[in-house]
Amino acid sequence: MTTELKRLVPYLELVADGDLTILMSSGYDMRKDLGPQNFNNETLPSPENFRVTQGIKSGCLDIHVAKLAGAGSYEVQLAETDPNIESNWRHVLSSINGTHISLEGLTVGLIYWVRIRGINISGSGAWTAAIKIVVN
Repeated sequence: MTTELKRLVPYLELVADGDLTILMSSGYDMRKDLGPQNFNNETLPSPENFRVTQGIKSGCLDIHVAKLAGAGSYEVQLAETDPNIESNWRHVLSSINGTHISLEGLTVGLIYWVRIRGINISGSGAWTAAIKIVVN
């Protein structure tokens, strides 16, 4: 159960979008050591070295980015149609680990656009440029 509760933390950070009142009302203890954070209200830059590759299993993609200083978690979004229309993007997951994220259960043969951004207590960072990939 502890593992499942810890998995909720990145989601709570995403929903709170930097609002300390929301974070404090969650019932979780606030982090004591946030590490190198971006407390000057500047937007986090987009993560670097972003790449998307085919996963080991059919219908899976692996996402990799370099660790982003100041990011407490990462948000991944997919678009199945025109990635230039913001409403076409959908949230697929939040992860505390951006160096290796696996997406499973995708439709084989479908084209997806993938993007990722860092999130910290100050809010959501900038998105990476979208990567287009056909799922095997």
